[in-house]
Amino acid sequence: KDNLDKILSQYLSGNMNGFIKEYNEKNNVYSGFIFSAFNFISNSEMEIQNFVKSISDDESKIHSARAVLLIFTSIGILIRILFINPIIVGEKRLFLESLNYKKTKFWTIVYPFKLKKKRYKNIAETMLTVRIYQLLWNITIIGGAIKHYSYLMVPYILAENPHIETKDVIKMSQTMMNGNKWKAFLTDITFLGWEVLNIVTLGLAGLYYNPYYNATFTALYKELREEYKKEELYNFELLNDEKLFNNQEKLEAYP
Repeated sequence: KDNLDKILSQYLSGNMNGFIKEYNEKNNVYSGFIFSAFNFISNSEMEIQNFVKSISDDESKIHSARAVLLIFTSIGILIRILFINPIIVGEKRLFLESLNYKKTKFWTIVYPFKLKKKRYKNIAETMLTVRIYQLLWNITIIGGAIKHYSYLMVPYILAENPHIETKDVIKMSQTMMNGNKWKAFLTDITFLGWEVLNIVTLGLAGLYYNPYYNATFTALYKELREEYKKEELYNFELLNDEKLFNNQEKLEAYP
């Protein structure tokens, strides 16, 4: 008990080395496992104390670390807004084309960046708006799950017609998913095993299952789109890119 009290006292006072040295001298320990263990503990403890002390003694380092974190976070957000979100729409375009065209080019994925059609700005703004809405809904947990499926068709609608205004794209997706959220959820459930395998294989399984997943939901969009146009729901006439859904032999000079 006395030794334990002394250890705690020496440690809290930052003088653990003194106790270890005293113990070694008193017990004539200058080699062997105990000596090595004490030295290891002593050195490790000193390194930790020095590290903590260097941080606490220099507030500028804390501010610098925060600044670096803020910069990298901001860069990540900008990359998401300016590149990743539009690429998601380009990916949906690629899969929509592949429904009917065997010779679809991979570079269709950069479809949103063709500025001559003035599509990029609207796509980026719409996808950002949806992301913000989704983040706000995620606070409610259940509302976040429901809205995930309400907004599910936004990138597909943009991939077909990137000129539809943000508020209209969102409303069209919500209307399209009315009564179909459960179907989309059950479709997601069928891929649960693949998701687990993807985690276990550190993403390698995704190389196989991601295209299959995207193709499945692209087919779902095609099905819901047909029903939407047939029932002449909100702004159905804006889903007017028939080149995506006719059966020509090849896609020629596609914009």
